[in-house]
Amino acid sequence: MLAYRRLPLDGLMNARDLGGYTACGGVTRSGVFLRSDVPALLSEADLRFLRLYGLSAAVDLRSEAERERTPDMLAAQSWVRYTAVPLYDKTAARGEGLDGKTFCWADHYIRLVDHAQDWVRDVFAALADAPGCVLFHCATGKDRTGIIAALLLSLCGVSDEDAAADYCLSRLYLAPLVEELCRSGRIASRDDPFFATQPENMLRLLAYLRERYGGVPDYLSACGLSQARQDALRRRLTQTDETRA
Repeated sequence: MLAYRRLPLDGLMNARDLGGYTACGGVTRSGVFLRSDVPALLSEADLRFLRLYGLSAAVDLRSEAERERTPDMLAAQSWVRYTAVPLYDKTAARGEGLDGKTFCWADHYIRLVDHAQDWVRDVFAALADAPGCVLFHCATGKDRTGIIAALLLSLCGVSDEDAAADYCLSRLYLAPLVEELCRSGRIASRDDPFFATQPENMLRLLAYLRERYGGVPDYLSACGLSQARQDALRRRLTQTDETRA
């Protein structure tokens, strides 16, 4: 199987593999965890690719209303184990404070990790319990998905800088969507802060978790995620010289 970073899919613009990052004692494995925007427009070729890539489970982070409005095509596939673990951030979704001056995604992320610990626990439990290669997603794949991806990478010992770099790719990959929204007048500028994924957002979040909780593993423990599940996720995503042997 070829290892990809960005997945070559017509129906997803922000889909990538979390493999290939330097982690504690090795690298993160490809073909284990995928992150993306909502898989609502997958072609038959996309579905064939994902099946051949080994995808066998999907974890949908969107609210019930979002799922009804834009169904996840993977939920209808017999070869995919589909799980919904919903979270809806009304403040961010409504764009409150998005005036380009006072709004900062890092503040929202910090508020979310403090106040949605049950959700974080349930998402990580779903990832740990899902079989095979797992795709997790929200709507655009940058915020809820971005937080979970950064926590997962950090759990495996990936540096803050690399976790932030993975987060930053969303702005680049979502550029066609931003252009379309700008042309249609739904947003006023290509620099709309809603789509910003500056590295400082994720670096601040990870620094906050270290200062407040002692780091991502201790934060996940505070959320109620068992040590056994944390260890299982680490073993599953991290490839070392010993596991390659």
